[in-house]
Amino acid sequence: MESLEVIKREIDSYHQNYRHPDLAPPRVSGVYDLFPGEERKGREHSWPSTWPNNGLPGVYFIFDENLSLLYIGKAKNLGSRLSSYFMYASDRSCRVKETGWRVKPRFLVTASIGEFFEAPSLEEYLIEQFQPSHNSVGVRSKPN
Repeated sequence: MESLEVIKREIDSYHQNYRHPDLAPPRVSGVYDLFPGEERKGREHSWPSTWPNNGLPGVYFIFDENLSLLYIGKAKNLGSRLSSYFMYASDRSCRVKETGWRVKPRFLVTASIGEFFEAPSLEEYLIEQFQPSHNSVGVRSKPN
């Protein structure tokens, strides 16, 4: 798992090296638990709370139950994009809409950035740094 601190450090590195110095740094959320149960240690947010950085442009990170990074994506509106993946089930618990996941998503983290035009660049940078298992664009192929 790329710890939240490692992710924050990479986002800060991107901010320091590639963004104008007058721009505010991206805001990184805590870990959001999609399927909260009895174990809530270290989780800042959980279903059905509002999505972290809802309504803002940025990037999001989706993790499995072991906090292994599965996917990094970008969004004009983080809340709308996350709602395209996850919704309420009949019992008001979280339901994963997408069926293409090889591993079930469990946690997520968001990072808001000032303007959407910056999100694709940040997403590409982070995919290159972390090589998530479910991203295909920007992921280096493994040697034979």
